[in-house]
Amino acid sequence: MTRLIRPRRGVAAVLAMLFLVLFTTIAIGFYASTNISVLSADGDQRSNSARLGAESGLAALRTWLNTVGAQTNINTLYTALDNLLAGTSNMAGNNPTLSSVTVDGTAHTAIVIPGVSTVNGQTVFNWMPLSSAGDATRMLIWYNGTTPVAHIVGQAYGSDSGRPQRAFEYQFSTSGTFSGTGLMTAGTLSLSNGIGIEGSVTSLSTSTSTACLNITGGAMIHGNFNYVSGAAPPVYGYGTASTFITGTVSAMTNPPTMPVVSTSEFASWVPSATATGSQVINSSNASTLNSSGTHLANIRIKANTNPTIGNGAVIDGVIYLESPNTLTVGGGCTIKGVIVTDGNAPITPLPAVGSVTSVPSSCSITIANGATLSDLSTITATDVPSSFIPTGLSLAQEQAMGGACVLAPYYSLNLAGGSTTMGGTLAASQISLSNGYSGLIKGAVLNLSPTPFSMVGGTVLNFLQGSTTVAGISVGGNMQIIANSYSEVTP
Repeated sequence: MTRLIRPRRGVAAVLAMLFLVLFTTIAIGFYASTNISVLSADGDQRSNSARLGAESGLAALRTWLNTVGAQTNINTLYTALDNLLAGTSNMAGNNPTLSSVTVDGTAHTAIVIPGVSTVNGQTVFNWMPLSSAGDATRMLIWYNGTTPVAHIVGQAYGSDSGRPQRAFEYQFSTSGTFSGTGLMTAGTLSLSNGIGIEGSVTSLSTSTSTACLNITGGAMIHGNFNYVSGAAPPVYGYGTASTFITGTVSAMTNPPTMPVVSTSEFASWVPSATATGSQVINSSNASTLNSSGTHLANIRIKANTNPTIGNGAVIDGVIYLESPNTLTVGGGCTIKGVIVTDGNAPITPLPAVGSVTSVPSSCSITIANGATLSDLSTITATDVPSSFIPTGLSLAQEQAMGGACVLAPYYSLNLAGGSTTMGGTLAASQISLSNGYSGLIKGAVLNLSPTPFSMVGGTVLNFLQGSTTVAGISVGGNMQIIANSYSEVTP
């Protein structure tokens, strides 16, 4: 009998192989998923660490800026921060530096505060209480007009396979208001010999030995007088306060801060520091400023030129002085525009404006003999033709830079002789009025430094309400983060 033998089909073996492949694939999938999750979590941790670190660094910067107070420009801010931070244990030898940097294609003169060291592949910052991942090793500070801008430059790490992301940026703004009128000085005042002030006066002197105001000899303040509580009080030559002051006398327990002057935003309206031409004034062509028939606008006056503007010359727009310089404006001259300095002086090291006790004689501006100034808001196309306006800017933009007639930190300003009108705020480190000067000021007079404010020889100041928004002037106060300025930008 023959048996029928069926061929083996191997179904079980095939099924076993299929299940083996299936389970292997699933295992590999689980492994890959776990690995990706670990990488993703690591990326998220690095990104969050960098973000929190950057925010912590900016919080530290806010504290530093509040500590050093409002500064006029990047140079004085650098000096103040360097004095505060250099040599401290937190710096670990990596002190702030002042360097030229480029961020988003824009060049800045910036304060650079570097990281300190790397721990386990992560940069540990001297200004952060926690470590930050990746390559974010610099804090930069520069000025946008009168506003300090802080920027964390470097890399954080996102969750998409560790692809670098940039960056963390905050911008700071100041709080406070500007009255736009009256006299404010960081130092003391001495008034005598028939001097008159038609407006309110504020002294921010904190001296306990020298009277904030010494007034006698028929001098009068037709307005209020304010001084810092705790400072040496006013001294009256005879009588009482009401003999010399028609308004109230107040000791301020919360005195305002002196407005901050920054002239950097005016530099873009004049030729560059390396340019040549008729708008660049030096010793070889300075005589044109004192010649009848001259009409120039938006000029840069090179250091040590020491020119005189007068004899019918018409100079309008921005008059930008490099330091040091002595400028005289006289001869019945009329200027529609603003005189600004470069925020520098031959003082080493350069102190904050509020710390200047003596102004160099090589840095002075004298406005004499009935010269009249009005601010940039009054200029027309006739005053500043398009040929004098830099490419990319417009007359309307320059008119919007109004509010001030003189902005001169580190300079002395002397108003001498004659009856004049100033159509905007005057600000300088030391201001004096002499030789019977009688002026109408549409704005404020700001004696920026704790230097004596001087009025002699029967001088008179009259004030009209000026603009409360003045280009180049900001009011000090606590630095505040602008809410919408934070950004994380992927490349």
